[in-house]
Amino acid sequence: MVDGFFFGNTKIKPDGTVKVYDVNLGCYVSVPDVQVTMRQLIISSSAQTDKNGKFSIPYGFDTRWGNISMRITFSNNNVTLHGENGNDWFQFITSAYYTASSVSPSSAKGISVKISGDNRQTRMALIMVAAYKYREYAVSEGLVLPLSLNVWVLGNNVPGAMTLMGRYMMMNLNIPISLLVGGCTGNIPAAFLTLIGGQLTASLFPDIIIGTKGLVYNAYTDSNGIYHPENYSTMLTGYVFHEFAHASHFTGMGGMQDSCNYWLNEYMDMGSGFLEKWFNGKSAFEDCYSDKPRIQLVETWGNFIEYYLLEKYFSTDDLSVTIKNVETSKPSCYKHLFVPKGMYYLIDNIIDKSVNDYCKGYTVSQLSKTLCDKNVNSLYTFAVKLDRIGKKDEATDIYNTLLHGRTK
Repeated sequence: MVDGFFFGNTKIKPDGTVKVYDVNLGCYVSVPDVQVTMRQLIISSSAQTDKNGKFSIPYGFDTRWGNISMRITFSNNNVTLHGENGNDWFQFITSAYYTASSVSPSSAKGISVKISGDNRQTRMALIMVAAYKYREYAVSEGLVLPLSLNVWVLGNNVPGAMTLMGRYMMMNLNIPISLLVGGCTGNIPAAFLTLIGGQLTASLFPDIIIGTKGLVYNAYTDSNGIYHPENYSTMLTGYVFHEFAHASHFTGMGGMQDSCNYWLNEYMDMGSGFLEKWFNGKSAFEDCYSDKPRIQLVETWGNFIEYYLLEKYFSTDDLSVTIKNVETSKPSCYKHLFVPKGMYYLIDNIIDKSVNDYCKGYTVSQLSKTLCDKNVNSLYTFAVKLDRIGKKDEATDIYNTLLHGRTK
């Protein structure tokens, strides 16, 4: 409706900020790039928050028509969250949202939405903050910006997180299937419908899955005096940085076929690692990746970027301790196999200053570009590729630096 259509009416264009309480930082932080939708009767209008969490609704609502409802949708052009909207399958089709309190037209200017507490909206908001921070860091550090991502948040049903790149894997698979249908039937319309239907179905698949099982809202000290920093803020931010690093790796390989082939081999390595231990009567988590060099490389990178960016974002001593002890703090499945500390030596950003004889002086951008070569599928091939950028370090020395933090 155009302002002034009815004589004497008054229009209000709502604006305000959206923030979430970060227990690790001890304050409210802005929630950038989420959609805020205001509705009055049958009329609605939306706006995205800026980097400071501010929004300004472009439509003017009539002050005489009652309260204005507000919904925050955790979605933008780069990432869309799904899940925790309810207990049915439909939650993974619709974007995750939070219904904030309604406001009267007279109080619709300068709205302050503050999200806090042990609840789904806090988890969603923290993930969106971390996703935005990752893209900022990616630009400043020279990382590849990941493709648009579908993220399923499974709440307390699943622990940890994983990167599937499911939409892109399925879309890539759908093309040869459609060609096969057309070739076998000679029916071009059937092949076209298979392609369209397959692409629509593929668009529903998750690229990243994040679970919050085992996480707590606040860090705590247990009965044995051991401090546990595994709060929502630290862990969810770490999950995002880690999995988005994998998504950047996938994106940076260039062609979609190369990316999908690389990730398919990653899946197969992971599956075979678990099955080999299972068939031998051992725990699937017992050193299951010992002969899987691709996984060693991929997870070394994910862990490195996770800790590197967490330290930049939070700058806490607890995280420094975690980084220093990372090689021995992992379960037996990972011990001595994922070596993010070696990446720290390569960029000369190390905790252990007593080690002097290592290869150093590389940038995160150089490491990222080396990683994204489709033929780099192990720590050793990573070292071989890295020694060709003009620093005169031998591949063997780089490899030893990765594994041991020293060249001798």
